[in-house]
Amino acid sequence: MNVDLNEISMNLVPYPRLHYLTSAQSPLTTFDKMLAPRKIDQAFSDAFTRDFQLVSADPFRHTFLAAALLVRGAVTASDLRRNIDK
Repeated sequence: MNVDLNEISMNLVPYPRLHYLTSAQSPLTTFDKMLAPRKIDQAFSDAFTRDFQLVSADPFRHTFLAAALLVRGAVTASDLRRNIDK
């Protein structure tokens, strides 16, 4: 599936004046560090923590109107549903 960043912002923002998007990346890695494989549940919870935000914002002090989680790899629909329901 191809998704453009413009399409993501158009689909997530309900009103034109609410056009601020924040982003996070989980897990944060570099090429010189090899991390052990992580569980999908941990990656989902990390995406909403302050340490993994790419901007200076605390996600627990603000309200989310919408969220888009883009995943790739060996992730099943049941893994996604379980973490979305949390």
